[in-house]
Amino acid sequence: MSWPRAIVCDLDGTLIDSLPDIAASLNATLEEARLKPLPVDAVRAIVGRGARVLIGEALDGQGAEQSPGLLDALYARFLVHYEAARATRTSLYPGVEAQLAAWQSDGIRLAICTNKPQAVTDLVVADLGLDRYFDPIIGVTDARPRKPDPAMLTACLDGMGVTAAGAVMIGDTATDVKIARAVGLPVLICSFGYARAPAGELGADAVVDAWSELPAAVMNLPTP
Repeated sequence: MSWPRAIVCDLDGTLIDSLPDIAASLNATLEEARLKPLPVDAVRAIVGRGARVLIGEALDGQGAEQSPGLLDALYARFLVHYEAARATRTSLYPGVEAQLAAWQSDGIRLAICTNKPQAVTDLVVADLGLDRYFDPIIGVTDARPRKPDPAMLTACLDGMGVTAAGAVMIGDTATDVKIARAVGLPVLICSFGYARAPAGELGADAVVDAWSELPAAVMNLPTP
């Protein structure tokens, strides 16, 4: 069996630098609620665990009341702003598309596993031309729990018709390490992403500083 048969990628902070659009959408939402906008660096510090968590931490950071009704309303408004922005300010990390094309040419299956809502995930991925490489593309829905619940990663593997023994996870946060370990995949972490702790402290099998380092890092993983 060739190694690996499949690679599962996180989206934000791994394939794409979406922080500018996320920050702009969050701040538009906060301003509508007459709350203070946040600097981009402050948004970077709280991004990576889904939009609801992002909004909740933004509210906590300025001492705003966080009732379920308010959180639901702000989440709905955030989605409106983010679906409008989508990939206006978002970019692929250097080397992403060339490496995806190379893996696809080698017959490696590719999937996305992200805590971004499914609807906006599909829009962003299509806007950036990534939909030609990935199948399935698994985001958050009302019926699907968020990472690190293993159901998301299991859905990716099932969609590609592979087992954990033939797959690798690439991400950027502790959440990606947790879900990979829960399902039994080796995991690589991108140091340029949105992790809250230093990449080397997340417990991954290897850390890369650029997409150009990924082919060698993947091949150096212990095979099952």
